[in-house]
Amino acid sequence: MEQTGAKIIPEGTTPNEILLGRTDGGVFVMSMAASPTNKENRWTLEFSKAVHKAFDCIEDTLAADPPGTPASLLTISESEKFYSNGIDPAWNNKMAGTDELAQWNDLTMTSFARPILLPIPTVTAINGHAFGAGMMHALGHDHRLQKKERGYQCAIEVQIGIKTPSPELTLFRHSMSASAFYETCVLGKRWSGDEAEKAGIVSKSLPGAELLPEALKTATQLAQLGKNRDTMRYYKMETKGFVAEEILNWEFANGKAKSVQKLPKGLQAHLDNLVNGKEKTTQRWAQRYSDFENAKEKRRLYSEALGRNRGYGSKL
Repeated sequence: MEQTGAKIIPEGTTPNEILLGRTDGGVFVMSMAASPTNKENRWTLEFSKAVHKAFDCIEDTLAADPPGTPASLLTISESEKFYSNGIDPAWNNKMAGTDELAQWNDLTMTSFARPILLPIPTVTAINGHAFGAGMMHALGHDHRLQKKERGYQCAIEVQIGIKTPSPELTLFRHSMSASAFYETCVLGKRWSGDEAEKAGIVSKSLPGAELLPEALKTATQLAQLGKNRDTMRYYKMETKGFVAEEILNWEFANGKAKSVQKLPKGLQAHLDNLVNGKEKTTQRWAQRYSDFENAKEKRRLYSEALGRNRGYGSKL
């Protein structure tokens, strides 16, 4: 955090979990603390609470900004080895059947939607291992950079016998090509920085010493686009809002939290907008385009099957 020059925002900071600051250029810097109590930035209940607290603070600050204020988000990690090593299975198993686990379910996957729902550009610097939930969190950002010499991104769920929920598959798919998606989710490929850049999963792979300066430079440049929040929000919701909506609908199928605990203020507002009927994204461009592509693929498969049944192959 110190290297970015950001001034700490106490209202959005949770000691030992998440640090939040803002630079003079308008860049919010969210740093995963990698403290002695959570060295790998795992998605425990306290960590998930801290992430939502930071996003709530960002949204409140954006609402209070004078018109035309530059704004973007840069997410980083204080660890040299880990960006985020995913969930903590031991904690989840220990908490089975408790309201704490219900609250964790309310807060963890939904945190991956929060960067998507910010009306400003978002950047993340993947400086170490990003496994499972760590990779999903990174994929929620608009612009991703990765360290070249060490650290992998990996959807490890297939290797450890966990079935990835469909909204998380949508999160993966919207961020990469079909072939990269297959390798990531079905084969559990570990992506190095150079491989991720070649596959289009990250914008750039950089030596470790250059990663944070380049990410901060990128976030500062993109903050100019964040001056017009209404326009930026329009493009983000049109192109990827359906991902956030699917996540929220999955977690809150009846429009309510599973836990007896109140949801964070910002998350509740997004739930009201996207799930409880105030602002559906189903007619937005991205969903219409997806429906068109799916229909086109179904027609192609039908034509091929029909051709085989008639004894010749389709050229469609």
